[in-house]
Amino acid sequence: MDIKTALQDYLNQELAQTFFLLVGDESYKEARLLLGDLHLEVLELSSFCSDEDRLPNLDVLENRIRSKDKPSCVVGLGEYLALQGKERAKKVLARLKDMNLEGGKCVLLLRGMESVARELKRDLRFDERRLCVLHNQCFDLSLIRTTPDVPLPASASFKALLRRLENGFSGDFTVQTCLSFPDSLVSIRQVKSAYEGIMMLCPDFRVAESAGDAEQWADLLSSISDKGGSLEAVFADENFDESLESGAYAAVSLSNTRAWLHFIALKNKTSPFTNSYLKYVIDNTTRFDALQNNILNMIIEIDPVADKRFACFKKERKSLLAKASEAEIAKFVRENKLDLKQGIFRLSDATRVERDEIIEQLVQQQSIPDCLPEIYPDLAVYLQKYHFQCGPLSEELTVYFENYKRQKVLNTLESDFLEKVNVLARERPYNRLPTRDELVDSLKGEGGILYWIDALGVEYLSFIADFARKNQLALEIRIGRAELPTITRLNRRFFEEWDESSRRAIKELDKVKHEVYLGYDYTKNEKPVHLGKELEIIRGVLDRINIELNQKKYKRCYIVSDHGASRLAVLKKQEEKYETKTQGQHSGRCCELTDFDDGIYDLPFATEENGYCILADYGRFKGSRAANVEVHGGASLEEVVVPVIELSLKDQTVVIRLLEDSVLVDFRLGVAISFVSDSPLKKPSVEVRETRYEAIKTGENQYLATLSDIKRVGAYDVDVFDNDTLISRLSFRVQSRSGNVKDDFDNLF
Repeated sequence: MDIKTALQDYLNQELAQTFFLLVGDESYKEARLLLGDLHLEVLELSSFCSDEDRLPNLDVLENRIRSKDKPSCVVGLGEYLALQGKERAKKVLARLKDMNLEGGKCVLLLRGMESVARELKRDLRFDERRLCVLHNQCFDLSLIRTTPDVPLPASASFKALLRRLENGFSGDFTVQTCLSFPDSLVSIRQVKSAYEGIMMLCPDFRVAESAGDAEQWADLLSSISDKGGSLEAVFADENFDESLESGAYAAVSLSNTRAWLHFIALKNKTSPFTNSYLKYVIDNTTRFDALQNNILNMIIEIDPVADKRFACFKKERKSLLAKASEAEIAKFVRENKLDLKQGIFRLSDATRVERDEIIEQLVQQQSIPDCLPEIYPDLAVYLQKYHFQCGPLSEELTVYFENYKRQKVLNTLESDFLEKVNVLARERPYNRLPTRDELVDSLKGEGGILYWIDALGVEYLSFIADFARKNQLALEIRIGRAELPTITRLNRRFFEEWDESSRRAIKELDKVKHEVYLGYDYTKNEKPVHLGKELEIIRGVLDRINIELNQKKYKRCYIVSDHGASRLAVLKKQEEKYETKTQGQHSGRCCELTDFDDGIYDLPFATEENGYCILADYGRFKGSRAANVEVHGGASLEEVVVPVIELSLKDQTVVIRLLEDSVLVDFRLGVAISFVSDSPLKKPSVEVRETRYEAIKTGENQYLATLSDIKRVGAYDVDVFDNDTLISRLSFRVQSRSGNVKDDFDNLF
């Protein structure tokens, strides 16, 4: 029997009871239309809900049905009872089945109640006159149930859900309700938290719930809901694409909602990471509040020697921490201290706190590690041997200052070196050098700007020479001596007599050495951490000069110093037996001759000049105030020997060529190489394996260098210099006289 016939037969009967019309999804709308055509009054179950999240009042519904004197139909009841469960549905429908109407008619349009209706048919009176079951009873309904604090997109209240079902909709629905349906005949998935809601909307979401708190997940779910369920759209609004990796550390340092989203975007990133260290950190970080610390410190977990990832990780970590504060890096330095053996490998020169820590660890280990050029390039360059080119004193100064710098960095005093200082204190070989003022006077006609760097000693020449090479600057260094005592008052004539418009005085280096400046104080920290600031100051001046030369403001720049300074004299803490009347000047390194009774004293390591008694060893007069960091005023080599440095733009066109790429070795004399230049050289020399050799002119633009220490066959690199300017880097091969690569003499060495 079709629906229309069944309904018309029911309406034409004198039965005063309800009629059950059981339909499926396909026939529901057809039945609704037909009931309308038959002019039945529609009673929507949703209208019996007193609030959006309240169940319908079935007692009121029953009273309404019973009191109707005109035919009516009820919609939404079957779907509601399917949610309530089979037992509840049986009780309600059994009561409605047996209810006597007061002269009216009522059709119950039911979906999802076929199994319940079958059991009701056990009542023989409940036959086809009151029941019509269509063939296709398919009822497709599944719910996702959330509470009001879990804002899933397109969610509806329970009352709104009933309205949609009453209109014939089926399929999947999200309902926001505090009501529960434990016995439901339809599938209900419970979403109890915002995190579960995100997992439902974004099946590929890969972040653990522990990565956020309830409020954070709720905010994110709300944002996803606003974007139609798209997590990618939420991230796009934050413009994470370009800075997702590079700006990770700076972003998460803010500890706000956007920072947390940045973390979530990293955790959920599906495309490959370009920063492998960041990926390592993200993979091993479960909580947002740990991310900043992990970016700082997870490098400590990586073995710098055995783990092949270390070099790459360290470089990538450095880029992430480019904007980290000194205070933040200090946390890492503190943690890294726990690894006394390998901790230094993880440090870099990016911050002052790390630079200081590197120096402190060098002092603690009392050695210079092979990794120093990688972790602190400027300090490594400072320690390089500088080959003095100043006549008979060249080799002595080269060896002396190489040893001096090493002891300064390691904060130690070596007995052999102290003996050498005492010998030099008597011999005072610096007197063979020209005075600084003589050297500067010879430059006055050349023009150019003069930079006076107060307290710049020759210990920094390897650092300055390296800067010149890297920046394509021509470099000429002249070595002179300061006036004694090495105090500024007696050593500033060169500056005062230079053209005032072309001179500049740089005092910061002297402040670091002699004042409590920027926190450097020997009485509080005896380690030479001030050295990093010294190099920073010098680099700043060199950068300024480089700019001025390249802007063609000047053809040449001169760097000149009034005196040097001694760190080792401070370390020695040696008091002389005399307590002078004025308690000495400049931390006791000199005093006026009038301080001694009748001018008589017994100090073999002292010299007299300009009315002063000046100590040339590492002593200081008794009772004088100890120096803060370094000292001057005495006559040690590091205080007296000063540079006059000339910088200009390098001629890039000079070409050097070896006359022979292969030379023969002489067991007694070494090897000799000849080279030719397309321009004349003023003071040519070559350097092979950190040893400098002078070159003599043998013809027009042709030069010869004898490498007396080279007595093994093999390949060698050679640097060709003019003064201290690196002109060219070449290579040659040394062979035995037999022409064999293997030399018979090799076994003798």
